[in-house]
Amino acid sequence: MPATPPVFPRRQLACQPAAPSAASKASRTANVSGTINQTIDGVGTFVGSFTPSGFSAQNGQLTVTGLLQGRHLY
Repeated sequence: MPATPPVFPRRQLACQPAAPSAASKASRTANVSGTINQTIDGVGTFVGSFTPSGFSAQNGQLTVTGLLQGRHLY
């Protein structure tokens, strides 16, 4: 008589959750050009404007370069 192959119970395999998708980089914009009106005690007041021309980031620090124009009021 031929041997009957054993019958094993079906096993439910635990499903692993899907790997999280890569985090999208947040995009933020801001207006960095504009007018300046700053008074420093004992020095005077600077009135002018700043217009950015370049941006760079290194080690989490943002550096903005640009043109500063204005005049010093006493």
